[in-house]
Amino acid sequence: MGALVQYVKEVEEGRQSWVQHRKEASWRLSRLEQQLESEKARKRREKMEEIEAKIRCLREEELAFLGRIESEYKEELNALHKDAETKEAKLVESWCSKHVKLAKLVDQIGLVHASSHRFTAL
Repeated sequence: MGALVQYVKEVEEGRQSWVQHRKEASWRLSRLEQQLESEKARKRREKMEEIEAKIRCLREEELAFLGRIESEYKEELNALHKDAETKEAKLVESWCSKHVKLAKLVDQIGLVHASSHRFTAL
């Protein structure tokens, strides 16, 4: 009978040891799950920060590119305006020159015409 009591005592101690081991294993597993969730959240956050940084970089690059396009557009537009003004100035100069020649011709014709009328009127 003493052996039976001893076996029951050993079985009970083994069960308690097993229950304690199970609690510790459950706690370790829970702790490990928390660590994994934390690690997953950290990696997700890091990846989002990396993606956001790339997006910011692309936006800055886009703004710089648009600035260059705008600058080139203004330069081309200014060059076109300058060319147009130069051509207009040449046309005005040409027109003035022709106008002066025409005015001289009209004056000469007027003088010739007036002088021919003077001689005929005398």
